[in-house]
Amino acid sequence: MIPRHGRAVWCFMPYEWITSLPQVPDPQEHRIPRPPEVPETIYIDHGPDLPGHYGRDAIFLLVRDPECAFAYWELEAGRIGELKKKIGEDSLKAASWMLRVLNLSSGETAVVNIANAAGNWYIGTTPDTRYRVEIGVFTSDGVFHVLAVSNEVSTPRRGLSRNVDTDWPLTDAEESILGKGEGHDLPRQYDRKYPETS
Repeated sequence: MIPRHGRAVWCFMPYEWITSLPQVPDPQEHRIPRPPEVPETIYIDHGPDLPGHYGRDAIFLLVRDPECAFAYWELEAGRIGELKKKIGEDSLKAASWMLRVLNLSSGETAVVNIANAAGNWYIGTTPDTRYRVEIGVFTSDGVFHVLAVSNEVSTPRRGLSRNVDTDWPLTDAEESILGKGEGHDLPRQYDRKYPETS
């Protein structure tokens, strides 16, 4: 049926004409193969995961900056079990977990209340000072039971180092700029100065 001037006109054609028309190819036969799908993320083998615990009783102390240190620990080699047998399970449950911070430069001692399950703690420090930390429990009878002792660390100075390389001394301008302010007391031990340049 062919529309013509608003009216439908029927058009008949011989069957031979219809069969002689070119055939439309089957889209399934001529389909272009799709490329293989690329995963959204590329797999990288990082090896086995690092263990969360090593099964020992230890505490370590690291310096973050002149006014802060970082302590991390694990207590899994039996010290807690030995302490439980010594003071009793009820006494251990009622005890307070603490870090005892030893200032080796001044001889002062400070205690920090912690949670054993935390596994790590930040500690406020003083510049240019040596520290060591002990982890343990403080029982109701006033006794501090040490479970592990850390390594010794030294915090850096807040200002410039006192060590001056005489082969690379500061110019007068650099000394006047860097020598000002708190903690910037430079030793005046210079053998020579840079040559003046124009």
